[in-house]
Amino acid sequence: MPLTVQPRTDLVPARNPSVIRRRRPVGLNLDAASLPQETLSRAALTRELFLHRRRPRLLSWMVDTLEARRARRGVGWSRPWNREGHTVFRTHQTDLRSDIDYIDAARRVLFEVRARVPGRSWAFVEDLLEDPAQVGLTFYHNRVEGFAEYEGLTISFGRKARADRRRLDRLDLILEDRRDGSGAVDGRVDRLRVFICPWETWARRESCTLDVELSDARLTARTCDLYALAVRRYHAWKRVESRQWSTRGQRYVSYFGPRRFIPRGSSFT
Repeated sequence: MPLTVQPRTDLVPARNPSVIRRRRPVGLNLDAASLPQETLSRAALTRELFLHRRRPRLLSWMVDTLEARRARRGVGWSRPWNREGHTVFRTHQTDLRSDIDYIDAARRVLFEVRARVPGRSWAFVEDLLEDPAQVGLTFYHNRVEGFAEYEGLTISFGRKARADRRRLDRLDLILEDRRDGSGAVDGRVDRLRVFICPWETWARRESCTLDVELSDARLTARTCDLYALAVRRYHAWKRVESRQWSTRGQRYVSYFGPRRFIPRGSSFT
């Protein structure tokens, strides 16, 4: 019987034909305390590998510069509060007709902080949430602030400003779960920030930030309920093509990219 030799599939030819090198296993550039990449869902792993593609440095610098300029002018979705220190690894579109429960959950959180919001700003919140022309996005991110590391999401509502159709009115809720000393998260919200920013406020360079202390039990419960709902929607939408959102130059924007850590217990696997 003739002897047959099976080819080695783990070897690839090098540039020098006399040298054989082994194929490197595909891997993510995560820190040592992250969860093992083999525990990720196929959709999450595929997304991370896609975001790991190398970007041309000069083009990335040019697009980043343009994006920063657009943010200062109030054009587009980029603002300091949703880009500085952030790594956005996925973005989903909200359907205003079918996601009423999602919007109402955000409204309930906002209602709990109403007493801290000036009357004119609250009128803007109500008007924007009722506006059929508004657009909703959810940005999923990691964020580093000093020695603190968070995973979380930004629920963002926007519309073209009535005074200048090139600019956006914005209302953002940022919910974050802080990573503990072991590198894990617990799936609960540790920090809530609200940004109520009509275009006129941004143009006057006035503060639109509300950093909310989660000391009230009712507010904490509603915030955690919204976060749990948002996480469920993340898993329901991550394989739905019509829910995925991106811009033409997003690949070259520095704060859109692969995660450098995926905490143990992560909500976004």
